[in-house]
Amino acid sequence: MGNDLQKDPLLLSAVKAVRNYADQFSSLSAGSLNAFLVPAFEVSGYREFALQVAGTWSGSLTFQGSLDGMTFYPVVALPVGGGLQVSTTTANGIFLGFLGCRYLRVQMTVYTSGTALGVLRLSTVPLGLDMLVNSMAVVSAGAIAHDGVDSGNPVKIGGKARSADAAAVATGDRADLYVDLLGKMVVVPQAPRALLGCVSVMLTTTSETTLLSAGGAGIFVDLSWVCIANTSATAVRVDFRPATAGTVGLSVMAPAGVNVLIPFTEVPFLQTTANNNWTVQLGAAVTDVRISAGSLKRLA
Repeated sequence: MGNDLQKDPLLLSAVKAVRNYADQFSSLSAGSLNAFLVPAFEVSGYREFALQVAGTWSGSLTFQGSLDGMTFYPVVALPVGGGLQVSTTTANGIFLGFLGCRYLRVQMTVYTSGTALGVLRLSTVPLGLDMLVNSMAVVSAGAIAHDGVDSGNPVKIGGKARSADAAAVATGDRADLYVDLLGKMVVVPQAPRALLGCVSVMLTTTSETTLLSAGGAGIFVDLSWVCIANTSATAVRVDFRPATAGTVGLSVMAPAGVNVLIPFTEVPFLQTTANNNWTVQLGAAVTDVRISAGSLKRLA
């Protein structure tokens, strides 16, 4: 290649021109507070920069730019390995950035220990930043934090207005939020329908009887309502247990010939231990007591 360049001045000139598109600076280091890994460079003739940070160190490096070479402000760069744009780094890696300022520097603004090492490449042609930016998902963030006073034009969420249910999606799929035609969010109380249940049993003896089966490993079955229809001529106590042969959790006195409905509207009646039956038992034998219950399956 060297002999070819010497024989062909035009080829030699072209190679030099290509090489002049980029300058690389090695042996950069910063090992103290406010030290410059990259001292202030005039970069007005370049388009992009690439900085490789290496070494064993602990601290924070800040990318800074300036138009007058006197006052510097943070500028952003993108980590090649992926992630959002940053103006500081506490870890090694390669960072790409646009050069919109006349001067560039990188300063150790927080220092704990060690020495950061750097290699800087300045280029008048793209180094791949355009491709890296185009491959990234756009992430938006509002300007007002939680519990802050609302102002300006914060990023808002919206829902899709519907007057009928949408088609079901598969478990684990992303789904739209839905609102009614007035923009009010549609909320189904307590849980998806697949996690709700209704059961009924009829009792005439004092035997403990399963009302609701266990939900499975790690699953609690909470009561959302109970209804007792005592069709006999005798009042009777009805005991509910959150586990077979367990401690009574709820007792209801059912008068003769009366329906007793107990809705747990604000907070369900909680099962104390996951993966257990709910049982029901009469305090005395009677002619006919019918017990119904609504349930809700939940994780801990």
